[in-house]
Order: sequence, then C-alpha cells, then structure tokens
Amino acid sequence: MPEARIMIITDPYVGKGLLKNTLNQIGYTSVVEAESGVDALGKIAREDFKLIISDWNMNEDDGVKFIQLVKDSDITSRIPIILVTNEATKGEVQEALKAAKVGTNNYIIRPFTAEALKEKIEKVISGYKIMVIDDSSTTRKMITNILGQIGHNNVLEAENGIDALAKLAQNKVDLILCDWNMPNMNGLQFVKSLRRMKPYGNIPVLMMTTNAAKEEIIEALQAGATDYVAKPFTPQIIQQKIGKLLGR
Repeated sequence: MPEARIMIITDPYVGKGLLKNTLNQIGYTSVVEAESGVDALGKIAREDFKLIISDWNMNEDDGVKFIQLVKDSDITSRIPIILVTNEATKGEVQEALKAAKVGTNNYIIRPFTAEALKEKIEKVISGYKIMVIDDSSTTRKMITNILGQIGHNNVLEAENGIDALAKLAQNKVDLILCDWNMPNMNGLQFVKSLRRMKPYGNIPVLMMTTNAAKEEIIEALQAGATDYVAKPFTPQIIQQKIGKLLGR
C-alpha cells in the first residue's frame, strides 16, 4: 500500500510539513502538498492520486465546500477522502461526510500517532474492490455513493455485460453488483458468460432488479448469481447483502 500516491491539503499556519513527515515515516513517500482545495483540484487534474487527506479548517476553502467540490468532479469523485480535525469539530465533520455521502468514519482526530494514521489509511483505501454494472450512469453514481456511505470506496463501473467482461480481464474484483436489464448483454447473459470463465467462477454476483419476479430470480440464481436485491434499496439493505456475500 505505501506506493499509493497521496494528495494532502494543509493549513499553512498550523503544523505545515508535519502531516507529510508522518506519512513518510509510515512508508508513504509519494506525497504532494496543496494549500487549498482549488490548488489541490488543479493538481489532481494533472496526476493520478489514490487518496486525499485534508485539514478540515483550510485558509480559503471550508471543509464542506471542499468535499462537495471533490464529489461533484468526474475526475475526483471516486478518490477517497480523510479529513483531519479535532475533538471540537468532530460532529461537524461527521455531518459533512454524511451529507456528501462519503464514508462517515473517514476522519482522524488530531493529535494522532503515525500508527493511527497508517491504520486509518489502510481502512479507507484498502478493503474490497466492487464492480457495479448498470447501463445508467446516474444509477451507477447513486450505487457508488451508497457503497461509499458504508465504507466501500474501491468501485469499478461498467455500463453493460460486455464492458464488464473486458474490464474484468484487466482488474481483479471481490464482488459484482449487476443490473438485470441492460442493452448488448443483460445481467442474465453476463452471469452465464462469467461462470463459463474459470478465473471468475467464485466471484459473488448480486443481481439488481426492479422486477422482483420469482421466475427471474430463480433463473438468475440457476445461471450463477449468488443473491439478488430489489431496486431501489437503502444503504442498510445493501450493507447486509454485501456483508453476507463477503463473509463479514
């Protein structure tokens, strides 16, 4: 994990350089500093980052505004965020993360040890990789946001079965959430194709359907789907399903 490239946004008047030094101490040497949200977004547009760590109180961008900027940008919306705060503003940070549909535990309270920061980073950017297959970009974004709320930030999107199979050839995933109705290759056809391919035989597949018809559910399960969920679903429901499929 220490090879991950990290963007940090620090208050130039409070502890400048300390965060970078702590990251270096725990093995993260590929670190780029920015002094504001705008500065950070400009740098992220030019380079690839695996994580953003930001002070809650910044000199020109407050935390709420910055989180929204990150989540509204196509370039940065899938990069996980950790906010650095103190006990006094902990409640504000939790509310801001919840409102932006970012994992509500994505913060660390100052002062913290190097080991605590390392543990937080590993929890945020490690974990399971989940593929979401749906022909609607709006639906994919909604599902990705829901997954983020329950702590799953490592998400790979595909717009149909054909796209998903192509991406699976280049990416290892731990779980697949697949829509039933899609053009080119629908969910049922995708599951049948997936199960014929040896490397992917054991990947759990959660079928998403707006028609919870008994016949369709049986057909999907017989074809190789592991479970199903009816849309629309809440974060609580999807968390229960994922927890069951991943043994958590």
